[in-house]
Amino acid sequence: MRKNQKSFSKRPRKESQEPETPFIPSPLYDEIKLVGETDDFWVWHKPAGLLVEKSSIFPSLESFVYRHDSQSRKKPFVGVVHRLDRPVSGCVVMAKKKSILKILNELFRERQVEKTYLALVSPCPPDQKGLVENWLSKDQKEKKALVHKKEVQGSFKAILEYENLGKRDKGCLLEVHPKTGKYHQIRIQLATLGCPIVGDDKYGGLPPMKEETISLHAWKLKFRDPILKGKMHEFSTHLPGFANLI
Repeated sequence: MRKNQKSFSKRPRKESQEPETPFIPSPLYDEIKLVGETDDFWVWHKPAGLLVEKSSIFPSLESFVYRHDSQSRKKPFVGVVHRLDRPVSGCVVMAKKKSILKILNELFRERQVEKTYLALVSPCPPDQKGLVENWLSKDQKEKKALVHKKEVQGSFKAILEYENLGKRDKGCLLEVHPKTGKYHQIRIQLATLGCPIVGDDKYGGLPPMKEETISLHAWKLKFRDPILKGKMHEFSTHLPGFANLI
């Protein structure tokens, strides 16, 4: 990476040790599920429409987990390891200790986490499976990713693989494996391919089936244990409703 470049996808991960913001009730909390847990971290299912990080005006997964942790530990700690966009559902990892947060941050940063997404797109992609490579940058004012055919100042290479799992009434269901973790990467790369995600009107998709949601789901995660280096963890959350639309 050039010295004058700054990554638009790698902001420092946050940690919750004190309830600095008020707890905001939400019916979305009823949809949160604990996918997996060890002594060092949790994996949660985040419903579409819910923020990952705490906010003073919106409900968040972080606030929910902090309250959950407060019921069992005198000194609760919630470390946000990575993020999902607000309209995206699926697996989110959160650390129970500051030391574990640092290790898990490094795993994600060094691309040592296998991520599998499901996406409903319309129209269908041109090929049954494929590899997509683009150069992406971020429009800070519009809060959108921009795609470039070649490297430009401030851009970063983004790579993903996809496979068409079959047609649905609103398009095709894709299994997506991002090899990098850039801002809105899957959303802009599929749109550039000519098959935007259903509900993602920011990138040319069909109108959303539900407010503040798009048909993109973080389905599976696979990574090594932060302490027991030889142990691998695999987590998956339930299939989203759009995966069963026939």
